[in-house]
Amino acid sequence: MYISFATTHKGHVREKNEDALLANPDLGLWVVADGVGGNVHGEFASQLAVKTVEKKVRQGIPLVDAIDAAHWSVVEAARKNPDLRGMATTIVACLFHGNRFRVAWVGDSRAYLLSNRVMRQLTTDHNEAGELQRTDDLTEAQADAHPGQHYLTRALGLERAIEIELVDGELEKDDRLLLCSDGLSGEISRNQLYAAMSSSISDQQKLDMLLEAALVAGGSDNVTLAIIGLDRNVLRKEKPLIHEAEEVKAVTSDTALIWKAGLVALSIGVGLALVVVGLIALLFKN
Repeated sequence: MYISFATTHKGHVREKNEDALLANPDLGLWVVADGVGGNVHGEFASQLAVKTVEKKVRQGIPLVDAIDAAHWSVVEAARKNPDLRGMATTIVACLFHGNRFRVAWVGDSRAYLLSNRVMRQLTTDHNEAGELQRTDDLTEAQADAHPGQHYLTRALGLERAIEIELVDGELEKDDRLLLCSDGLSGEISRNQLYAAMSSSISDQQKLDMLLEAALVAGGSDNVTLAIIGLDRNVLRKEKPLIHEAEEVKAVTSDTALIWKAGLVALSIGVGLALVVVGLIALLFKN
């Protein structure tokens, strides 16, 4: 039902890959998590978060609740094992139902939507630069170059409740979603992202081009990305139940009209019968 191309790379600088990736078209679920760079056991936190989200979604748990469960799974793992204390991870996840999707996130891993050759960022960064941009203290371009990009304000695994943001949308046949860690968005410009995603090459070639661009730019962080689209067999979500209720109401109204017509006909018939009986009685009397 879905077109899916995804990859992860440790980059040129980091000794290990602390990103985690899930691409599950059968479940309609994609997840990118980025273990906090320089923190202890970031790779454990990101992998645990991704596995927990997948498990909860399989159980029918809503995406936001699944991410919240992932947060507390990371917190609880750190509580039980002192060696894991301080671990954290970002997350961005996308869950589809037909061509409708929900994106939910915590941290600065991003989701972009390319539609009608216009590309826009669906997520907002939960870091110091993003918070300044949110309050209009920085423009988008200024936020991209601000040192606050490296300081998260929200992440899974912190010893407190978290606020999970979400956005809903619909994907058309030629649209594409891009999920990525900041190892991609922090290495190349928005113009480079748009140029690759809007090009006429295949989705696999777009994926390869973006990864190569991040590595050529330095590959200073782990790089993870997923490109998602629809194939021709994906149908729109069923009509809301309100339409079914309206149909029932219409049928009920039609039935009521039939009953009313029947009662009128019966009344007319009874009236005619009484007239005939009266005439016969008069004839016998005379």
